[in-house]
Parts: sequence; C-alpha cells; structure tokens
Amino acid sequence: MMDDGGEAKSGQACWSGLRRPAWLARGLPVLLFVVLAALILLTFRDYGITWDEDAGQSYGQQLADWYSSLGRKDIATRSDFVRFYGGLVEIIAHVVQKNPPLKVFGPYEARHLVNAMFGILGIFFSYRLGRLLAGPSAGLTAAAFLTLTPVYYGHMFANAKDIPFAAMYVGGVYAICALRRQLPAVSWGTLTRAGLAIGLTLAVRIGGVFLFALLVLAVAITVLPGLRDQESQARWLNVLRPGSLLKIFAFVPALAWALMCVFWPFALVSPVRHPLEAIQTFSKYSWRGNLLFNGRVVDSHAVPLDYIPVWLAVSMPDFLLIVALVVVLGLVLGRFRQLAGQHWADTLLVLVAGLLPPLLIVVERATLYDGIRHVLFCLPPLITVLAVAFTSVVSGMKRALPKAAVLIAVGLGLLITAIDMVRLHPYQTVYFNRIVAGGLPGASGRFDTDYWGSSFKEGVQWVLKHVPVVEGRRVRVGNTCASYLTGYYIERDPAASRYFENVSMDEGKRGDVDIVLAITRDDGQKKVPGRVLYRVERFGVPLCYVIRVNPGQEF
Repeated sequence: MMDDGGEAKSGQACWSGLRRPAWLARGLPVLLFVVLAALILLTFRDYGITWDEDAGQSYGQQLADWYSSLGRKDIATRSDFVRFYGGLVEIIAHVVQKNPPLKVFGPYEARHLVNAMFGILGIFFSYRLGRLLAGPSAGLTAAAFLTLTPVYYGHMFANAKDIPFAAMYVGGVYAICALRRQLPAVSWGTLTRAGLAIGLTLAVRIGGVFLFALLVLAVAITVLPGLRDQESQARWLNVLRPGSLLKIFAFVPALAWALMCVFWPFALVSPVRHPLEAIQTFSKYSWRGNLLFNGRVVDSHAVPLDYIPVWLAVSMPDFLLIVALVVVLGLVLGRFRQLAGQHWADTLLVLVAGLLPPLLIVVERATLYDGIRHVLFCLPPLITVLAVAFTSVVSGMKRALPKAAVLIAVGLGLLITAIDMVRLHPYQTVYFNRIVAGGLPGASGRFDTDYWGSSFKEGVQWVLKHVPVVEGRRVRVGNTCASYLTGYYIERDPAASRYFENVSMDEGKRGDVDIVLAITRDDGQKKVPGRVLYRVERFGVPLCYVIRVNPGQEF
C-alpha cells in the first residue's frame, strides 16, 4: 500500500510490527537529527586537519577569485589536479569562513563544520530513501545505522571530497527512485528535483555521471515489464513517446549539467571536453604509494582484488554484520514480506547504486588507497537496503522470542558501537570491528590507521602544554607529513608562537628540528631517531608519536 506521496504507510515495516502513534513516527527522526546536529556543534572543533585539506583550502580561494573576477583570474581552471573536482563544497566553505561569527573558530574548523553538515545531509537522504522504500521505521533505521557507522561519521568532519559526494549521491538515488514511482506521468517538479540532485552530485565529483545510467535503468525496469501486459500497454507506451522521453532524458541531464558547470569553472570553460578529461584522470589516477593491507605492504596501483571487500569486512560496525546475517537468514526463510510488489524495483535500483560502482572499480583495477574512503559514497545506499530488509524481516517474524533476541542483539551492537565511537573520539575513522578485525588492537599492524595525520593536532597540543621552553630560544617542531598540519596550531596561538617554531621537514632537515611528530603510516615513527616523549593512543594503539630529537641538547 502506498500513500499519495509514493511512500509506504507508516504502519508497515516497523521493528515490532505494531502500529505506532503518528506523533512518534514524526518525532523520532526529528529527535535523531536534533541530537546529531547538537553533537556536531559541540565537537567539530575537536577534529584535526588532514593532509588533503590544504589543497582544498587553496582551491576555495582560487574559486572565489575566479567568480569575483568573472573568470579573469583563472587559476581555478589551471591548478594542478584540484581543477578536476567540482567546486561546490570548496566555495561554500570559503564563504562560511568569511562569516564573522565563524572566523573566530579558524578556517579549517569552519571547513569541518561545513563538511559535517554535508554528512548530516547524507544521513537525511538515507532516511528519506528508506522511508520511500518501506515506510518511516525503515527510514529511521537507515538513518540510525548510518549515523553509528564510525567510518562514515568520522569522515564527516574533514573529508571534503568523499563525504559531500556520498551525501549528494544518495540524494540523487532518492530523487531517481521518487521519479520512478511517478511513471508514466512524472511531474515537472519531480523532474526538476532529480536534475538538481544529480547536478549537485556532479558539482562535487564527476563520478556522479553514474546517476544518469541509474536513471535509464529506473525507467527501463518500470516501463518494460508493463509492455508485456496488453491491458496496460497503451499506458506505458506513453513513456516511450518522443515528448515523454525528452522530458526525462533531456531535461534532467541538461539541468544537471548546467548546475554542475555553475559550481565548476573548469567544466564551464569547456562543458564537454573538460568533464571527459576529469573522468579519464580519475579512472587512471597516478598517485603511487605503499599501503599496509591485511598484514602486507601492497602497491596502490596493484591492490588485490579483495581490497574493498576485506576493508568493508573489517571496518563495518559489528551490529551491521549481525544485521546482514539476519537479512541473509530472512532471505533463506522467505521473510521479505515488505519487499514484494513495487518494492523490488526500488530495492534493485538502490542495490545497483551501492554495488556496481565498487565492482567497476575492481574490474578496472583503479588506484585505491586509504581504506575505503574512495567508496564511502556506496555506504548510504547499501546501509539503507540493509535497514529496509532488516525491518521487513523483523516485522515478518511471528514468534516473540526470536524477534526479541534479534532486537536485543542489534540493540547491544548499536550501544557498543556508540561507546566505541566515544572512546575513539575524535578518531572514529580508525574504527575496526571486533567480529572480523579484532578491534583496533587486532587491526593495528595489519591495516593503516590514522593515515592522513588528524592525530597531529592532539600531539602538538601536548607539546605546547608539556615541553619545557627556554627564554630567547624557540623549540623547533616538525612532522613527518606536511608542515601545516602542526604549524597551523602553533601559528594560531600567539603565546605558543613565542616559544615554538614550526619547521618544514619536506627535505628531511631533521638537524633543524627539536621535536618531531610522526604518524604510523609507512612506519614514520621508526624513521625518526630520538626519545619518545608521548603517544597519542586509542585502545592502547599508538596513532601519533611525539619524539625528541637529540635528547641530550637543551632547548
């Protein structure tokens, strides 16, 4: 049964199978997002900057110069590599940084707040998608599952490439499913929303072109079965008329492409050639480095075929593994009561959106590194499907004892994951599950943990507070990645900059350094001789080392 909006009615697919008051169905999602927003506002300043953010910060200024000069200052269309990304996130971050109330936090902290808002948007679209597929309970479950997926939550604050893309991508999937529900008579409002959603996805990363293929699939799996039925042939043949096809396959892509160009000067200069160049560049990305994967060192250009599946297996929270097991058992036992009828087409679309891109990445042997952050955009649709299937299985269970056992197991899993996220704060990105990986202690030494330097913030804060200083001589501080990762925190503190000096180690000038901060990527801490003063740790696992070079020398 569907209501006028095309969503499953609120009494369906709930965990208990009982009807709930309408106010409760509306109130719980609002409560979730209010609590999530409050958490972000309270904690966004805790997260350290990463070595990807400096390039994004520069790109934001280049974009602002391009817009304000009407294209005369064209560095944004010529700058190395960043020009291949859409500018939506960076221009928003740049504008927010200039807002007087937020300037007091600092530019990178303002970026983290903007990024976290995109993260919430991804959770919201997952809620809407789950609700569209199987009702409010499925939507709320999808939102809760994604919120408590540590690898998603942790990346919400500093990953300005993958999280905004994930958020807009699932928004595009939702818009396409909503469009499919209205076939054969799609309103202009729905077409416009689909074009806007796809366009904003493209304005983050050109990989959003996959949504055009998903749009074609959505129409095909809806129209073609109807053509087999003689009674409904005339109704569905209307979709195949030139005017109807133009509405869907011309208006939506044209609106999306135009919106992409608005936020991406590189594409606006050459709307066809430059996006195609970006697609080619990303498919054969030239970054080369060594990765710690399952206990062995591998080349980023020759990762094993099981790289993505293994990373998913070790980094997904334990409760999702339990949910997946329940869903598999439900499939075997035929418990998917709510996935019959129209639901199969939407579920297929969302599964394709979540599974096909990583499969293509594996087949193409694309460059991969840094865990699963390049396929984070697949998590919202996949977790939404799991949530829909899970609520369907639970609502179809007739016996109270098995149902209670399943809900208690998943509830405990959610609670334990939430506690782990608090204990890891602000390094939720280094989460590893217990069932497969043995937790962070079990994964340490087998997989990279803090691979992009966010723990330098905590390390340099310890240095500023605990390292003794001598009047007239500044303590020289460096790190094993990029100088701004420590320099930012020293230079923003007038008192600290009086006694401490940030030193670049880009050319290995260790003789000019007193204190070196080293993360464990590529065993950076083993390459710095000296005495370890402090370790940034979680669950007893070191993420960053504070090392005093030349320990016999006075500061």
